[in-house]
Amino acid sequence: MALHIVSNPIIQNALATLRQETSPLIQFRQTCNQITFGLILEASNRFSTKEISIKTPLATCRAHSLENPVAFVPILRSGLAMLNCAINLVPDAKIGYLGLRRNEKNNQVSYYHESLPNINDTNVLILDPVLATGGSASRAIRRILQNNPKTLSLCCIIAASPGIKSILEKFDNIHIYSAAVDDNINPQKYITPGLGDFGDRFNATI
Repeated sequence: MALHIVSNPIIQNALATLRQETSPLIQFRQTCNQITFGLILEASNRFSTKEISIKTPLATCRAHSLENPVAFVPILRSGLAMLNCAINLVPDAKIGYLGLRRNEKNNQVSYYHESLPNINDTNVLILDPVLATGGSASRAIRRILQNNPKTLSLCCIIAASPGIKSILEKFDNIHIYSAAVDDNINPQKYITPGLGDFGDRFNATI
């Protein structure tokens, strides 16, 4: 189990824009894609490859290809914001969906939608822009682990220390990739300083 902070300067520059309260919608979406790109590239360093022989227009040479398939599983609805960029990086990836909602009164998490492909022996990346308490992510991780993935990673744009602690204490086979870690969660369960309500900002529903 491990936490990986993607500290690349371009990613951090994009994060500054994403956090900014006055960032317009187009810029918010563009920087989300930039950060997602960096997170997935970093997470893919764990993927195994196999050596193959290919023929270029000029000669035969050795090359490397992925040994196992890849699957992206966004947590609805905010995780969909990261999916388009993910597919552009791995066009032949499998796609699953997990819909989870938190009860505002007791903070309990429950499913409202589930659609998973065959992910046995697959490199699975859960897409969730914000890791706050870790409640939804924990449910998603537990469900995916029942399907015996080859590797399992959680890609989030921003994460809170309590959520990270909760995940890493519960699971010994999960890697978390994030562009930033904030220390606090306010009474409304928003990360502070954070970036506000990611889903509302991305979907222009505020």
